[in-house]
Amino acid sequence: MKSFSTGEAKCFALAFAMLIFMIMNQGVARAETVTFQGTTDGAFNSTGFSPNPTLLGLTFNGTTFPIGTVDTNASSLSLLAPTINLGSFRLTGNFPNSTVNTFALRLVITFPVSVDGRTQPSAIAQEANLIGSPDGSVTVDFFDNDPIPFVVEVNGIQIASFSLTIDDIHIQPGQTVALVGEVAPVPEPMTLLMLGTGLAGMGTAVWNRRKTLR
Repeated sequence: MKSFSTGEAKCFALAFAMLIFMIMNQGVARAETVTFQGTTDGAFNSTGFSPNPTLLGLTFNGTTFPIGTVDTNASSLSLLAPTINLGSFRLTGNFPNSTVNTFALRLVITFPVSVDGRTQPSAIAQEANLIGSPDGSVTVDFFDNDPIPFVVEVNGIQIASFSLTIDDIHIQPGQTVALVGEVAPVPEPMTLLMLGTGLAGMGTAVWNRRKTLR
């Protein structure tokens, strides 16, 4: 029993080492990276997008921010942080106690002009209801809080994917509140393939070892 356990452990260790070697070799070729960024603006009651729209004392301040880096030669995506600042809301007075007003957030993602890069989609518009409260506060209630998928392409080739989730926010009179988005990578096909290959190799090694010991 002891000999079998030791041999099995060696098989697992060898297969795992091969998997790590494959991933490291793939990483060696990933030397050139570029940063892609997002820019936001907004619109109240469908009046047209602007970097700093204002409605009834509520102002949205759009911004430009880095999202992540991608390799121009291979399927590699690195997000700079798990959250990004999509802009901020400032409420200078009491917002009306009503639900008739709306807000739309627009996000445009761009790459450096020296790189043939883009995301699909390259721009989104997320709509929200503005829900006023008796205390003068307001909630920006987005219609859809599900993760939004983005596919990253370089030179016409899909290399990676990530998702963006935007949550609702609540602003009190006199407050400035950041609109934060959560970003997460979607596992790339090559990494999943290598992981599957490594696990399959481990399974095969263990099976062959057990067959030999019978």
